[in-house]
Amino acid sequence: MMGVGAQALLQWRIILLLGLILPIAIVADQFFEPFNVSYDHRSLVIGGQRRMLISAGIHYPRATPEMWPDLIAKSKEGGAEVIETYTFWNGHEPVRGKYYFEGRYDLVKFAKLVGSNGLYLFLRIGPYVCAEWNFGYYTSSHYFLMFLCNLMFDLQNIDSILLYVFPMQCNVLLLWLSCNLWLKFTGQLVFGFPVWLRDIPGIEFRTDNAPFKEEMERFVTKIVNLMREEMLFSWQGGPIIMLQIENEYGDVEHSYGSKGQEYVKWAANMAIGLGAGVPWVMCKQSDAPEFIINTCNSYYCDGFTPNSNKKPIFWTEDWDGWYTTWGGRLPHRPVEDLAFAVARFFQRGGSFQNYYMYFGGTNFGRTAGGPFYITSYDYDAPIDEYGLLSQPKWGHLKDLHAAIKLCEPALVAVDSSQYHKLGPKQEAHIYHNKGDEGKLSSSQSGDDRCSAFLANIDEHNAASVRFQGRVYTLPPWSVSILPDCKNVAYNSAKTDREKQRLRSGESNVRNYGSEALNVGAQKSITELDSDLALISNTSVLQKSLHQDRSSLISEGWMTLDEPVGVWSDHNFTVQGILEHLNVTKDSSDYLWYFTRIYVSGDDILFWKRNGVNPALTIDSMRDVVHIFVNGKLVGILQRH
Repeated sequence: MMGVGAQALLQWRIILLLGLILPIAIVADQFFEPFNVSYDHRSLVIGGQRRMLISAGIHYPRATPEMWPDLIAKSKEGGAEVIETYTFWNGHEPVRGKYYFEGRYDLVKFAKLVGSNGLYLFLRIGPYVCAEWNFGYYTSSHYFLMFLCNLMFDLQNIDSILLYVFPMQCNVLLLWLSCNLWLKFTGQLVFGFPVWLRDIPGIEFRTDNAPFKEEMERFVTKIVNLMREEMLFSWQGGPIIMLQIENEYGDVEHSYGSKGQEYVKWAANMAIGLGAGVPWVMCKQSDAPEFIINTCNSYYCDGFTPNSNKKPIFWTEDWDGWYTTWGGRLPHRPVEDLAFAVARFFQRGGSFQNYYMYFGGTNFGRTAGGPFYITSYDYDAPIDEYGLLSQPKWGHLKDLHAAIKLCEPALVAVDSSQYHKLGPKQEAHIYHNKGDEGKLSSSQSGDDRCSAFLANIDEHNAASVRFQGRVYTLPPWSVSILPDCKNVAYNSAKTDREKQRLRSGESNVRNYGSEALNVGAQKSITELDSDLALISNTSVLQKSLHQDRSSLISEGWMTLDEPVGVWSDHNFTVQGILEHLNVTKDSSDYLWYFTRIYVSGDDILFWKRNGVNPALTIDSMRDVVHIFVNGKLVGILQRH
């Protein structure tokens, strides 16, 4: 039996213990000491210090939550200091006013994993995202894609024609003229917006339209407030250092006229008014207001200039590959060209660069957008679709990031570089915060910082250049990085395979194995035939499967079984062809049409006597049409 004194003592001990535990629990998710983020004309300023930052693009819904820790860790190991992601409106608000932040859409969990790894987060709220995501690409233009397809088939004993259209996110008009089918598609295509958004009366997407702005502001506010409640902004000790509003709107703004310009101003002011406390950006938006950083998305951004000399140079999408369409080839960007582009960006004054994508992942379920994108979103990224390192891309970029990191003290110490012409197509940019251009010191002691980038922008010929009394050999289309203005730490064209070739004394042929190195602004992407493309690290994957096959088999596999053909629980009869999304509400990519055509014996006799074959003519379509006659596939028309 416990006495009163002992009970009191135990009670105090419990209270004291709780008093110790509760403060720890409160700050457990504080990943950093709270810090402010601002910017000047040179870079982001984090905790009072300018920073040169490498960012890795990872879309959280394109991986399983079980993959997230490893993907983030591999990004950090590869030299990234920031993780970038969109938010996905149709995933987070599938039903108006009902939000979903679980499973692959657990944005808070993803953000906290980023912070727990000591990395920053760049959150691109949009909410328009593009991203080759279902219902995520939009244009106000109406598409009149005119094709003519004559499908010749034997109509003897014909019973029915089955028309399968995939996916038709368009308005449709049908006219029957004898045996001819006329399809005319017009419409709006959107990626990332919830399908219910289009059913709001009077709505017009991404313009100065009150119903759309009301819904957009509500979602953006929801995300910002959620991040604030979870203590995820930098000034709260969280990882979020930057946000994005809208996305590549400059590409379509002209089609809206003055309403587009007003929409840009409204979106910017709305975002700033949410009080997130970190900088906002707009990508590909040359008329972004003075308090929003306009940024570059492209294969090369070393020549990009923001719309104000008070803004830094940011590269929000460095396209290190591309997406793949059904029946298309697998895009491939050589790492030598990618590394050249990144090195040139920092050489010429850039300070924030994000790989789109560092990990591409998978379009699970029906999240793949259109027209006609495949479920894989591998993107030829440094980390492949399965979470494996894609070599030599990952390793060569890791070395690049390490070299840039060595240059960071010099890069942030000055406002601009010193330019030296070294040859017809060779140049140097020197970042030195002490001394004059003619007498550069390589000393890194004290505040004397010096780093240099030597570039050869000749696509075909190597060059020897003299810099600070030394001779440097620069391969074609390459950048050498000298963190101390003296010793070469990295050259963008010299991957491990190239260094090995040089050591073995092979001739200087610009062909690396089976991959021809195509460089230059018009040659940044090569395409591999589908039958030649190999999954990165296939042997490693196969080995692991043989070693422990059971451990790699999920117990939670799900399949989606949709009926093939028109007969299902949801069939109905209608005159003409309907707009796809009005019928399916985005519950299916498939919409089947079934009709019967009576062909008499006299018709068949007439065709035979006159050598005439009946033709089904499709004058306009969106993505793809499959034609079945009497249950037999007789033709496919695909948009190219």
